[in-house]
Amino acid sequence: MELSNRDFDNFLSEIVPKEIPVKFVNYIVVTFNNGRRSRLQRDDLLAPNAVATKGVSWKKIKENFKDIKDIEIQIDNRALKKHINKSANELLKNHFPTGE
Repeated sequence: MELSNRDFDNFLSEIVPKEIPVKFVNYIVVTFNNGRRSRLQRDDLLAPNAVATKGVSWKKIKENFKDIKDIEIQIDNRALKKHINKSANELLKNHFPTGE
């Protein structure tokens, strides 16, 4: 059984995540109070050393947190939906066999 896009969007709207695995993040945009914006792609998040070479570090982010106006996280809905459908089907297959 697979959720339709509308059902999946409704399902996601009810969730308040505490953490998001990087494999489901397309990018993050950090907007600072001075209007400057920084964009981190999934590859940047997977390779923290590459981010450090750009002059960004967790220490620097922590020190400048008061200067952050907004953080936008763009989720890869297609990958998330595929993962949820696969996990749900695997979990429920013994309880609801197909063809019955």
